[in-house]
Amino acid sequence: MNMIVGSAFCGVVLIGAVLFTRAKAWYDFVADRPDSACVAQSAADNERLSTAITPYLPPGTAAGLSGAHGCGPPKSGAWIGTDLPGITIKDALRGFRAPAWTPVSASEAQEYAEDDEVAIAVTGDVDGRKADVYATQPKSGVGPVTITAWFDE
Repeated sequence: MNMIVGSAFCGVVLIGAVLFTRAKAWYDFVADRPDSACVAQSAADNERLSTAITPYLPPGTAAGLSGAHGCGPPKSGAWIGTDLPGITIKDALRGFRAPAWTPVSASEAQEYAEDDEVAIAVTGDVDGRKADVYATQPKSGVGPVTITAWFDE
């Protein structure tokens, strides 16, 4: 009899644990709460990416770098970026040169830009991972150059 009661109790506990886990996952999805492991990994990626690209940016721009985790639905991945007022789009990426960085084709770079923007981009290796750095600016030339970087995975 004790064995039957013990087995039933274990079954109820197991079912309760599964239901709790499912309910928490559903709540996190509905409440748009990102996965904490994803956020932690993204923070590490953003720090690594920031450290890697800062030496190539125009002087004094690293302080403006900020990032996002991209862990909420839909998952887009971590990225960092900054706005650079008073600079040309070519000057924004002038420091990103071979052999560490390779220019992205104009057509591929433009795919990332909005219709009213022009874009140029470079790609390189950061700790064995492919990283992309894009610069966009309004076609009118009025407005800051926006730098955005992410790991391409």
